[in-house]
Amino acid sequence: MINIRSGNLSEKSINSSGIKKYAAIISAALLIISSWLSVRIFDNGEMAGTLLLLAAYLVFLISEVIPISLSSMLVIGLMPVTGVTGDLSTAISGFSNQVVAFILASFGIAQALIEVPVSKRLLIRIIKSSGDDGRRIVLAFMLSTAAVSSIISNVPTCALFLSIAVEFLNMFEGKEKTANGRILMIAVPVSSMIGGMITPAGSSVNILALSILEDYTDQKISFIQWMCIGAPAAFVLIIIAWFLLIHIYHPAQIKKKDTEAFLEKLNVSPSMDKKEKKVIGILLFSFVLMLLSSWITSISVMTVAVFSCIFLCFPHIGILDIRKLLKDINWDPVFLVGTILSFSIVMNKNGVADVLAAHFPDIGNMPVLMYLLCISLLMFAALVIIPVAPSLTALMLPVILQNAEKNGVSVLLVTIVSTACIVNCYLFPLDTVCLLSFGHGYYKMLDMTRITLPLQISAAVIITAAAYIGSIVFGW
Repeated sequence: MINIRSGNLSEKSINSSGIKKYAAIISAALLIISSWLSVRIFDNGEMAGTLLLLAAYLVFLISEVIPISLSSMLVIGLMPVTGVTGDLSTAISGFSNQVVAFILASFGIAQALIEVPVSKRLLIRIIKSSGDDGRRIVLAFMLSTAAVSSIISNVPTCALFLSIAVEFLNMFEGKEKTANGRILMIAVPVSSMIGGMITPAGSSVNILALSILEDYTDQKISFIQWMCIGAPAAFVLIIIAWFLLIHIYHPAQIKKKDTEAFLEKLNVSPSMDKKEKKVIGILLFSFVLMLLSSWITSISVMTVAVFSCIFLCFPHIGILDIRKLLKDINWDPVFLVGTILSFSIVMNKNGVADVLAAHFPDIGNMPVLMYLLCISLLMFAALVIIPVAPSLTALMLPVILQNAEKNGVSVLLVTIVSTACIVNCYLFPLDTVCLLSFGHGYYKMLDMTRITLPLQISAAVIITAAAYIGSIVFGW
């Protein structure tokens, strides 16, 4: 469980938290009752009930009044009870999607990287080339985090580099520790999210979006097409984020001896052992297969990830223990995405997606570039209301796809633009990735917003421009 606040909570804050939880429970209960009544009273009750039950689920997610897995099971069980679905089979249909298997495989790949010092070795190389310049060391953390996040989920990537950052900060005291701590605790989650848009495998949200795209339009974005757009955009955003961080929150000077002490404390052997070579070999081979999937249609990114996890767990390879892995998996993202996919299926079946598409803002008369920029800004605005990336993807992407088809805009283009914006969910530290660092207590909520507000505006422009150029190259 994430400890959102550090230190002891005051009696006032405990009471406030308790009031918010009771308010969340009452609100969700009223929405659930309303969904049940809607199905039975109104002419189009299934549609109203679906939206109300989805609203109740979002209340549970945002308030964190009960664990995500439990709230997901509750909502799945309520779908047939309230009449939103005809039976439980439809309610759990989202869990049969390949995205769920991809998420489980991602945990295995992430665990394998944690078992060996690959990420630390990458960080050491970049820090050594940075010298004792504090600003360059911040950039080293950001580039390393983004690089690792491009192939594994941003949550374990963020957790891994936060643990390294904590070790680094232990070398400092007083104001120096506070200054560097605030910068690194903002830099790591932001970089992990930016890195998550480099490849389709960088975030479960990317895979979710590609799955929705294929289900609704039978079209696909290849691995190399996504990477050609996501990688340049991510690199530019990392540089902008770094520039904002070091100029708004100036890092304290880092002495050469402190840097050397930190590198020694990481305790990474100069040469790789067999276990590390196996992990790198399997992951490099998997990455090559993912690239080849751009030309060989029989190769699937999701299937490659699953088999990578399988090979890492083989007893004779000796990297992961399958029993320990299943025990250590965080099941919340699995239940979250499975439930969201079920909602997506139900919304399409009950006509919710059609109604939302009909009421989508009329921006079709704009030039394509302006249309894409509006989509980007709309996604960032929606994240303020629904700061849960998978939920927003399942709710908005089908609507955007219908609107794009109506206005003659490439569905491939709007998919990658909207998804890349949703992945960059860091305006406020409300997403799970940001909460991992927020819990360390080095910064306040608005401290992050000072960096991420101009960054998200920049992201809207850069993602739009990169996707538009990519569409010309790929003929979308």
